[in-house]
Amino acid sequence: MEPEHEPLISPREALRELSKRLREGWGLEYVKRSAPHAPSTASASASSAPRRSEPAVAPRAPAPLPPAPDAPLPEREKALQGIAREIQSCRACRLCEKRKQAVPGEGPADARVAFVGEGPGYDEDRSGRPFVGAAGQLLTAIIERGMGLERSSVWIGNTVKCRPPGNRNPEPDEIQACEPFLRRQLDIVRPAVIVTLGRFATQLLTGRSEGILGLRGKVYQVPASWEVAGTPVVPTVHPSFLLRSPEYKPQCWEDIKLAMKTIGLESRRDGPPRGEGSPT
Repeated sequence: MEPEHEPLISPREALRELSKRLREGWGLEYVKRSAPHAPSTASASASSAPRRSEPAVAPRAPAPLPPAPDAPLPEREKALQGIAREIQSCRACRLCEKRKQAVPGEGPADARVAFVGEGPGYDEDRSGRPFVGAAGQLLTAIIERGMGLERSSVWIGNTVKCRPPGNRNPEPDEIQACEPFLRRQLDIVRPAVIVTLGRFATQLLTGRSEGILGLRGKVYQVPASWEVAGTPVVPTVHPSFLLRSPEYKPQCWEDIKLAMKTIGLESRRDGPPRGEGSPT
């Protein structure tokens, strides 16, 4: 009895034809079109059913075109809100499986200063807002008491938008899955300076591979591959690190003053602020 699906071409014939076409300069395109099919041994009902392969992660719809840099502020705010909705329903990596909710980020579309951290923690996972736990209280003190800005006037986000289980470090593929969101958000906001909090945000937004203590204290630029290429980046330690190692607060304050100087803001303090959640 003949097999249910006859091979289109035998392996030997395929190799002979491939060698001939390579000699004739056809290239390798033929391989994709004429690879031999093995005969099916499944039953008629099983073999006739279409095969379905589930992707490891849900495919992401093409991103809408961003508003022009000089678009009216309401249009840019609306675009940020649209990205936030995409993030809240995103299933592009494993972090979506255990999150309570995603944390898109917050702040106005015309913020001059942007802070980019690592990822949401316990409190952020439950509130849906970035930097609301103890580390967030310290960041708020830095912004308001140190820089003299309202927290609501700066943009705050993270490298990954969902909490890594147990507050572990984000994996490279998780950072890669969230990177398009961060790119689009920064492209809309177009801040005058970006302060990166910790190693992961700093490496992503500078293209460098050193640790945060080796990178802090200097001004870098966003790499050319980003839409906001050339934007000044000032790295500093993550506020959660300061809660564990308060002796680094003076270095963090120097970094914040450097960021302010970069865009012409004057410091209102000589030393680092002490806010809620901040060690005394």
